Amino acid sequence: MAEWVLSRPFPTLELTHNWGTEKDEDFAHHNGNTDPRGFGHIGFVVEDIYKACEALEAAGVTIKRAPGPFQDVGSIAFILDPDGYFIELINRPPPPAPLSLSPSAPGLLGPDPVFAQVMLRVRDPAATVAFYARLGIEVVGALDFPEMEFSLHFLAFVREGEAEEGA
Repeated sequence: MAEWVLSRPFPTLELTHNWGTEKDEDFAHHNGNTDPRGFGHIGFVVEDIYKACEALEAAGVTIKRAPGPFQDVGSIAFILDPDGYFIELINRPPPPAPLSLSPSAPGLLGPDPVFAQVMLRVRDPAATVAFYARLGIEVVGALDFPEMEFSLHFLAFVREGEAEEGA
């Protein structure tokens, strides 16, 4: 399994189940979006955020933030997974050559969804950016939202010769 996961050309989401927790009525985990804040959310780029949210809502998925515009990002929405983790949906055109992730019928997110990001809350962005830079992950963009008192730093592995937009 590890060899397969490590051979993928796209991100992989790892879900860990600690055996016995499904029977433990007192078991709780922290989704990171209540105090103390930590992990924030994962994100998916979808072809049509409104259709995706309609399908998700019809399937009983909780819509935390209805689809709509957000700053200059475009339309976004937030849904909750069964454990209460936030999942951001971002409405963007598909990549130039979308990967067909499933040869079967499209799921609730529509055809060819793309796993886009994982968001982590950080205490000291300079120190955290420096840490990831040592791993070879570069800053490709940053946004400040003073009215909401937060900043975003986007990091990615950049191949030599790739255009760096927004850095």
